[in-house]
Amino acid sequence: MWRISTADPDDVLSDNLYPPIPDAVDSALLSTRPGLADGGPGAQRPLLFVEQHAVLMAVAVALLAALLSVVLAVRQPWLGLTLTMDPLASEPTVLRVASVAPASPAALAGIAPGDQVLAIGGAGGVLRPVSARDVMFSEAALHDYAQWETFFAAQRQLARWQSGVAMQWQMRVATGGQRIATLAPAPIRPVGSLPAAFWLVVLAGALAMVLPAWAVRATGMRAATACLLLSGLGWLVATVGASVISQPVRELAMEPELFAVLSMAKRGGSVLFMLGLVGLMMFYPTRIASWHAMVVATAVAVAWMVAAFAQWLPTPSMGRPLLLAVGMLVWLVLAVRQWQRSAGEARDRAALRWVGLSFLVGAVLFLSVDLVPWFKGRSELLPPAWTFVLCSLLFASVVLAVRRYRLFDYDVWSRHLLISLLTVITLVGLDLLLLNLLPLDNWLGLGISLAIGAGLYLPLRQWMWNRWFGRSQPNLRNATAVLLTIGMVPSSDRLALWRRLLVELFNTGRFEVMDGTDPPTPEAASHVVLLGDGAAMWLPETGDLPAVVLQRRDQGRRLFTSTDRRMAERLCVLIGQLIQSGEAYRRGVSEERERIADDLHDDLGATLLAVVHVASQPGGSPAVAAAARQALDEMRSAVRNMKARPAPVEEMVADWRSDTVSRLNGAGIEADWDAQVSRPEALVPPRTVHQLTRVLREAISNVMRHSGASRCAVHVNVGQGDIQLEVEDNGVGIDWNSDATRRGQGLANIERRVRRLGGMHRFMQGPMGGTLLMVRVPFEAFSSVPGDIVKDITK
Repeated sequence: MWRISTADPDDVLSDNLYPPIPDAVDSALLSTRPGLADGGPGAQRPLLFVEQHAVLMAVAVALLAALLSVVLAVRQPWLGLTLTMDPLASEPTVLRVASVAPASPAALAGIAPGDQVLAIGGAGGVLRPVSARDVMFSEAALHDYAQWETFFAAQRQLARWQSGVAMQWQMRVATGGQRIATLAPAPIRPVGSLPAAFWLVVLAGALAMVLPAWAVRATGMRAATACLLLSGLGWLVATVGASVISQPVRELAMEPELFAVLSMAKRGGSVLFMLGLVGLMMFYPTRIASWHAMVVATAVAVAWMVAAFAQWLPTPSMGRPLLLAVGMLVWLVLAVRQWQRSAGEARDRAALRWVGLSFLVGAVLFLSVDLVPWFKGRSELLPPAWTFVLCSLLFASVVLAVRRYRLFDYDVWSRHLLISLLTVITLVGLDLLLLNLLPLDNWLGLGISLAIGAGLYLPLRQWMWNRWFGRSQPNLRNATAVLLTIGMVPSSDRLALWRRLLVELFNTGRFEVMDGTDPPTPEAASHVVLLGDGAAMWLPETGDLPAVVLQRRDQGRRLFTSTDRRMAERLCVLIGQLIQSGEAYRRGVSEERERIADDLHDDLGATLLAVVHVASQPGGSPAVAAAARQALDEMRSAVRNMKARPAPVEEMVADWRSDTVSRLNGAGIEADWDAQVSRPEALVPPRTVHQLTRVLREAISNVMRHSGASRCAVHVNVGQGDIQLEVEDNGVGIDWNSDATRRGQGLANIERRVRRLGGMHRFMQGPMGGTLLMVRVPFEAFSSVPGDIVKDITK
């Protein structure tokens, strides 16, 4: 009954990433994914070897990459210091010592933090002036290939001196004087001296490699997961290069040949990372391009990067930066196309929204810290380690979306994140705009941007919040009346009210009763669970209500979320308690009514029977005997009503016939009884039996007392949907102008009792010349709940 489906073995790179949904719920949810809806050729495909061991192989690759990074880092001569460009100096090329490791070669040479580096030379050689441009590597600051050659030439000279036995450092100390320090570099760098930034970059690369493998292990090798693996591999390669050439791992210099290889790894890996994300948008959540397009895109990117590495392009900025910018634009175009193709698919939209938002946040971050500084000719705004860590975390969120882990919550999270992102973009954008257009200092510009943001952005944010969340959040406050009604109505009416409550509360497009269906999980037997990534929500049996499944949240525009699940859980608990309370109340009332009825039957019944017996003896009063017998009959009818048990139609009609014929014959009136019963086994609620019995007895009493008739005909017809009762006599009829008619309560009692049952009645002159009473009571009036009980509970 519950089925796990996988991809078609003829197309192991398809995108069938949907978890199982019960067959009886809605197979149409899977109909757009071949091989899943009907358990066809794609069902139960065994995992391939690569899929089974994807995580293990990814961990092995990540460990090898980490080992390579460590080996390359520790094989560099160790100085034990961190150099930085002095941001407060008049010249931006001033190089200062930021920190010195204890017991390091730099510490033994007497170099201290804050010292300015003026020149460096080999042992006994000529000192060469050194600036930040010779040491601090920033791709954004190198505008043409000549500057690259200049930088590598300086690195070659410094690396040769760093590999020697000793170095001469001309320093300007904090007091203003100058000194020459002799520094003896250690040939091997201790692993413990590697900075935290190095390990962060290595960890970011390992995370980017292992997470896509986890998605492959969970869902199989598909187009989406293959592209994720490509991105993860590219990011891992980029981290290997970045972890070694970035400050402060590269303390001073590195051989240009190794530096160039690691730089190409960093740049090529980042392009491969973007290429994988573009491929992901080609195939996820639906396939909108063929593998030929992916192959062509890969070939173009590789050829372009080869041209960039060979310096065939006019400028360095036309290499990696241009490819990344084009990749982002292509990704956005594909994302728009995917959004159009996923119309009506809430799961696809939720996953696409989260993937897109994660990519956009990463793109904004990358543009801010990498591409914009490149084109502006400035250094990176953030250290490379933080850039890699943040981008790796965003890539992890993309993997989770493709894996559809807790997909039902992404819809809400993405909207919260989008609002926060718009807040930052608005404030920062206004601040930059004011600083560029007006002669304001930083703090004044920030203050004005905050004021404008509060006036313009906050109302827009509130409007977006109300549009996205206000109308879709369930509101139990307005559902209180319906909840109480469900607990009070008979069990036969609860399911209809339960359905209307849930459909209105969650604005669902489908409600399925799962009576007799096994729960999907052991937890679902007693708790609310989400099915199919939030496409459906299972509610367990509650009281005497069967298990149900809700689908198409907000008419298919959203998924059910954890908030909806908790709300439904509280509903089930409340309904169960109300049903138990209602049943306990009804049992108490029934027991008390039965006790009173038993007392009436045993005490008053016995007394009336004794009166009838005494009055019927010779010398007794026939009138007293008749009155006592009538009172006894009334008491028995009241007792039967108080017992509150449904009566079969056949039994009810038989009691009516016995009572009516007995009373008419006792009054000397000929009785003509006719009954047509189409459903003799149907049960009539006790309230209906009691009210109609009273109506019939009142009508017979009027015939006996006021009509002067010699004959009375009673016709009873119990049909499929109503009970019809006719009482006709051959008497004098009803004088509506007489005082007795106006003062009497009998006719008013008949009208009131019929109206209570939702029926209709009519007095008229019959064919026999006397009065004809016609009564019709529909069966629907016996147990229906007024339709206006359930109101709009979503407002």
